[in-house]
Amino acid sequence: MSTTPTLNPSLTHHFVIANRADGKPYAYLADDCPDWLREAVRDAHDGESPNDWRYWVARRIVDDLTGDNAPDDDFLYDYAQVYEVADRIADVETTYTYDVLQWAAENLSRPGYYEVWLNERGMEPAHTPVEGLRIAMFQAIHEMVITIADAIVDNVLSPEVWLVAPAANCDNCEGTVDGDGVTDGPALFCGPCAADPIARKW
Repeated sequence: MSTTPTLNPSLTHHFVIANRADGKPYAYLADDCPDWLREAVRDAHDGESPNDWRYWVARRIVDDLTGDNAPDDDFLYDYAQVYEVADRIADVETTYTYDVLQWAAENLSRPGYYEVWLNERGMEPAHTPVEGLRIAMFQAIHEMVITIADAIVDNVLSPEVWLVAPAANCDNCEGTVDGDGVTDGPALFCGPCAADPIARKW
């Protein structure tokens, strides 16, 4: 993955963590979340109604694709890199059989991801029911990674942008980017300016 430009690690601040009455944590998008990220998370639901699992995994994906692991244009065409991110998240999500069964029960269309996985590989079913559900969850996460990475590449990253911490000097906020969007070096944007191209002055 690319290490330049570097995404602001605080991009995950657009997700808020709260607790249900039973103490179970869940994630949702903050009110000031940029529209592009809100749309990406909605698309990552793949037609499902808003639900805790999708939001929680979306947050994990955003967290995984920030900092030194920021994706570049090549990421979306590198199956191995996309697979690595999805597999890393799926390793945690599919640890317990109970969680996998509950995931499938929450939406009866989810086991269908197993068929998608098989069709993409030209394979016939050869797994136990629980193994098939684990693969289905991996496939769902894999598709979410592609959707969210695509949104990050399209809306945040560009060769002339180098994201910095919000407290650092932001060329956009300070008005030090000239009319052509050129500085003596890479433009330095704080997280909010980088995440919201409309807010930029150039």
